[in-house]
Amino acid sequence: MPSYSFGKRARRRRSRSGGKRLSPLAIIGICALAAVLLALLVGNLLRLTLDEEALQKLTSGTLEESPSSAPPPRAVPYVRAYPFAPGDPISSLSSGGAELPTALSVAINTPNGALTYRSPVGEFQGIAEGARVSLSKFMEELRGTVPYLSGAFYPQISSIEDEDTLYAAALADAALLREFARAGASEILLVGLPLSGDQLTRSVAYLAQINRLLDGVHVGVAVPLSVATSAESWELLPSLRQCADYLALDLRDAAEEAVEETLPNAHFFLVQHQMRLLLTEQQTAYVSAAEATLNDFQILRFPKES
Repeated sequence: MPSYSFGKRARRRRSRSGGKRLSPLAIIGICALAAVLLALLVGNLLRLTLDEEALQKLTSGTLEESPSSAPPPRAVPYVRAYPFAPGDPISSLSSGGAELPTALSVAINTPNGALTYRSPVGEFQGIAEGARVSLSKFMEELRGTVPYLSGAFYPQISSIEDEDTLYAAALADAALLREFARAGASEILLVGLPLSGDQLTRSVAYLAQINRLLDGVHVGVAVPLSVATSAESWELLPSLRQCADYLALDLRDAAEEAVEETLPNAHFFLVQHQMRLLLTEQQTAYVSAAEATLNDFQILRFPKES
């Protein structure tokens, strides 16, 4: 009888089937797939980290926006805004047969914070003392005469150091500005914000609160020429444009005799950053030059002392 060695053949079959190894191509494919998965994982973690950093910068009120990012389109038109102080007669706008202006610059308060008119919000805040005319009366007359009204407002925050007081100041100012806008103003220009040194961060936080509270109202910021020409301006100006509807180049402190030197230096900023020129009516040489060469300027006037 033949003998069958079942155990030996079984062992031989097991050794043949269990001894297969992966080919070099398979190993390379597995390594490539693992590398791709690792890259995707690292990329997602990095993206989440960057998103958290961006959110932190946005909510912290700091100017960390990249200067290379394009500013948003300017939200307000180019205007030639001539001065008007509450209490001025409306007839003075066309005195001497002059054509009525298409835009006016209305002083909301003075550089020291005194309100230039009477209003319910101003009286509630106790800052309307001495004002001669009511907001509703002169704004109603202006709305029927001039199509575009820009309100110039001086925030009083330079001495504020703590966040709670800054927030309270923004709330009070926003109430005044909202009232002024609802009375018929087309925009608000913030003049005199401290934009240098340690005060810059506070001003940005204040501006963020004003924009949030005045949702739907166009708000601009006046930038002194000394700040615009500083070493930090390449980052500051584009960053401000991210949180303001427009910028104005403030030449109120420019020397009258230096007009031929100052205006050419200012022209770069007016064009590059779509800035409006801001002057006072006492700067007659600058006003004449602006009227002859520019289509976007604003002139300030304040009520006479009563």
